[in-house]
Amino acid sequence: MQPFETHELTKNQQRIANYISKNIENVAFLTEKDIADACLVSSASVSRFWEAVGFKNFKSFKRSLREQYLSTPAAKTEKTIHKFGQHPFLPMMEAHIHNLEKTLTRLSETDFRSSSSLLIEADTIHVYGNGAAQFMVDLIAFRLRRFDCNVHTLAPSGHEIFEDLIHIHPFDVIVVFGFMDFSPELQVIFDIAQKRKIPIVLITDRLISPMREKAAAILYSERGENNEFHSLVSTLAIVEALILEVCRGKGASAISKLKELQDLRKQYASKLPKQ
Repeated sequence: MQPFETHELTKNQQRIANYISKNIENVAFLTEKDIADACLVSSASVSRFWEAVGFKNFKSFKRSLREQYLSTPAAKTEKTIHKFGQHPFLPMMEAHIHNLEKTLTRLSETDFRSSSSLLIEADTIHVYGNGAAQFMVDLIAFRLRRFDCNVHTLAPSGHEIFEDLIHIHPFDVIVVFGFMDFSPELQVIFDIAQKRKIPIVLITDRLISPMREKAAAILYSERGENNEFHSLVSTLAIVEALILEVCRGKGASAISKLKELQDLRKQYASKLPKQ
């Protein structure tokens, strides 16, 4: 969330805005004095800041954050349906195009190249995501295994994740779909990766998050407004581009596996016809 980018702010207000943006997930636990001390400004400056950015006070700002981050799936879906009206196809296509364009402006080509290199060189690629992102986990695992990549998917939640994490070793890489707050599962994954010096490729729609500071490469994916139905179209585009780049990087070895797959299909076509 970047709630202050459209406002003209003084230097002290810019300092406050920058601090809040970088600590957005902890704002609920802060007081105005905490913010003032961290920004080296007076408490009065912090109190005046809220009105400068369109809020009555600190309490109303926190309420706005809560509404955006805690909006229920039902509320998000209802709002999106109402927004697109009775004929949603064209508005949704336009929204997808907007998300893709926004992704392009914020996606680092350097990080994309770094991500593909990490995947190409890894002994094992571990992939984590939960909720709707599990679809992306399955897709990237399915595609990369065709190129003879060793891919392991991590349990999406709970204690089962420990069963997977014990198999992470040096020269591996972890791909994380981080579309939520810094959850306990993500905290464990990032902590273990840091201790074992294992790079993480983070695919996220978060512009501000502790995850970004701990990732080796960040692939930004725009999914729409926080309080609306989230789209995975731009995420799919990133994943497919990454898959193709890994195939290109692996060269003849990847293509040979695809040819082997085709030969097997031909050999056993009568027993296992393509559906």
